[in-house]
Amino acid sequence: MNNEHEYIKLNDLYASAYLLVNDISLKGITKDETGRGTFIFAKTSQSQKLLQNFSQLKARVEPMAFVLAQKKLKQLLYLPNST
Repeated sequence: MNNEHEYIKLNDLYASAYLLVNDISLKGITKDETGRGTFIFAKTSQSQKLLQNFSQLKARVEPMAFVLAQKKLKQLLYLPNST
């Protein structure tokens, strides 16, 4: 990932799941020395608008899709070589 400005890095599982449910592509996951994960998404006008709606409590999502996105992120996070 060459340019830091092209990516959104989130430590928030729920915001990340919201982006995933809305078809924003997960570019990667990094972990710090404590094992805390950071989810990396492309920084686009759509992803920024979705995050804005999420932070302003305006997000609308199908509940089961949201739960499944959380499970998927957790599975990816705990894979042995997901760094």
